[in-house]
Amino acid sequence: MKQIKLRESKILLDTHLSIFFDISLNDLRKTVEQYKDKFEPNSYFLLTKEEISTLRKNLIINDLDELSESNIAFKPDAAIQLSFYLDTKS
Repeated sequence: MKQIKLRESKILLDTHLSIFFDISLNDLRKTVEQYKDKFEPNSYFLLTKEEISTLRKNLIINDLDELSESNIAFKPDAAIQLSFYLDTKS
């Protein structure tokens, strides 16, 4: 899993986190939606089309197909927090 610098922050993409946590991307996004009020403001954000284009252009990640699915970027603290919510899902 690779941290990427974007918006002056280190971030992790939702596609990478779904692989790391061995959960479907859809389930990860549902969990984020379910617990969105628990996250600190600005701890995660939706990627803009321009940001996705920049990531593609700069080849920051190896598999460009991952970017077609990614649309949430998490700061490291939010990724750790997310792991607790994923553990509580039944």
